[in-house]
Amino acid sequence: MVSKKDIVSASIQLALSILLPLLIIIVVDGKFNNLEAYIDGKIIGYVESRGETVKVYNELITTIGTEYKNVDIEKNKVEFKKIKDDTILLSNKQEIEKGILGSINGKARAFELKISGKNFGYINSDKNVNDVLKLVTDKYIESLDIVKEDLISVDIECKIDVEETTINIADVKTQDEISNEIYKTSINEDGLLNIDIKVKEIVEEEILADTITVNDDTMYLGQIEEKTGKSGKKIVSKEVVYSNGEVSYSNVLKEEVLASAQNTVVHRGSKNPYDDGIAFLSRPTRGGFTTSDYGARWESFHKGIDIAGNVGDDVMAAIDGEVTYAQYNDGGYGNLIMIKHADEMVTYYAHLSNIHVSVGDKVEKGNVIGLVGNTGFSTGPHLHFELRVGGKAVNPSEYLMG
Repeated sequence: MVSKKDIVSASIQLALSILLPLLIIIVVDGKFNNLEAYIDGKIIGYVESRGETVKVYNELITTIGTEYKNVDIEKNKVEFKKIKDDTILLSNKQEIEKGILGSINGKARAFELKISGKNFGYINSDKNVNDVLKLVTDKYIESLDIVKEDLISVDIECKIDVEETTINIADVKTQDEISNEIYKTSINEDGLLNIDIKVKEIVEEEILADTITVNDDTMYLGQIEEKTGKSGKKIVSKEVVYSNGEVSYSNVLKEEVLASAQNTVVHRGSKNPYDDGIAFLSRPTRGGFTTSDYGARWESFHKGIDIAGNVGDDVMAAIDGEVTYAQYNDGGYGNLIMIKHADEMVTYYAHLSNIHVSVGDKVEKGNVIGLVGNTGFSTGPHLHFELRVGGKAVNPSEYLMG
């Protein structure tokens, strides 16, 4: 037996099944209310309202008639066609105006604006040139993120020609369009115009720390200790001139130090390690073993040591000093470098294949000064290395570190 409650429920379900498709049809149909607006077969934009579009058309025609001389415009009718495409974006007022200008037929008297002989468009009065140039300078100011309060002055120089002529209404451009084209062209073409923008800038700048070298007699020659400093900060007020977007002049008006810089101090040892028998020379080559020691050899006296190597291996200064000799030596050394150090100490680097330094050069321990070779009296590629103190050769092996 069917109850009254079941009958009511079935009736509601039936009603919903009938109404729901109708609602869907109304919503879907409502999505396609956009219009395609056109004049004389040319599309001027996509709109929702016929009335608003016609209003824009009438206002634009009135403005042209007011601003330009001897305007002769063919009266055209704005027509509309319904479109069923929900992917089309509606046109804004500026886009519709541009579409109208490109579609209507007519002529008017206007002024052609040229800069350095290049046409940038037509303005309705020669008195509007300054308005266009101001818009150009505004674009430069905007690109530099300059706020009005910091602006001191703006100077613009360019060769401008303005000539009255008759133009098609479709060629009409807004002052903003003309100024935008001038701005973009001036960026890419040097000499089109010169714009100097003077501003006041207040910036925070870094104060770089200096490096000071101190001779320390508590440390041995070749020893270095560095106490790293710290940069500081300051507030700088300055007058800056931007010429065509680039800084051409800057003058500091005032500085306020927020934090002083702390200099880096390099302590260089000045105590002679030779007197104390301390090893202080770094190895003049990377690796390599001693093939001939200091002392008697072949019925003569070998004044240094020979270190094996390959032609082209780096030869490095064993300690800081100044180059006093850097050339070929006929006495058997071949290509020879001599470096003078403190307390009448001199190091020799012989049989080189190449010399990288010149007399008078200041070198530091570890600097590459030449290359291993086989020049002079040599039986194979190697480095002959000497240490002389007060003009007398001493055994360098006793003072080599590592």
